[in-house]
Amino acid sequence: MITMFSKGDIILPKLKVKSKNGFFNLFHSIVIWDEETDCKVNFQGIILTKIHPSKEYNIEYMDSSYYAFGHISKLDNIYFINRIFHKFPKWSEFELIGKLNTKGLGVIEVYLEDYTPLNFSKYKKILL
Repeated sequence: MITMFSKGDIILPKLKVKSKNGFFNLFHSIVIWDEETDCKVNFQGIILTKIHPSKEYNIEYMDSSYYAFGHISKLDNIYFINRIFHKFPKWSEFELIGKLNTKGLGVIEVYLEDYTPLNFSKYKKILL
């Protein structure tokens, strides 16, 4: 059975990324930004994080009122990076851990600075 995800779903890799393409121990939750995806091909997502990843990007706080369901301790004190990223499905399978409501999706859309998806490999170079 294929699991389908839709825009606003919050997913988490089932496993940390071990060493593919120089990425180590990546374990960020992701807001799906495609209308629908099975995550078997590259897909677009918004990264959720607990720390400021880089001076290159702004982060915005995710208030508990932005969640339709899934506001659990994993999502406390979390921010989103105001950029759309290409995510790579070969890193791991994903599981659904929450979903944003209309208000949450609207807040992300207001704060997005660029709708052009950024390849995650380029993002990694900015972090180093």
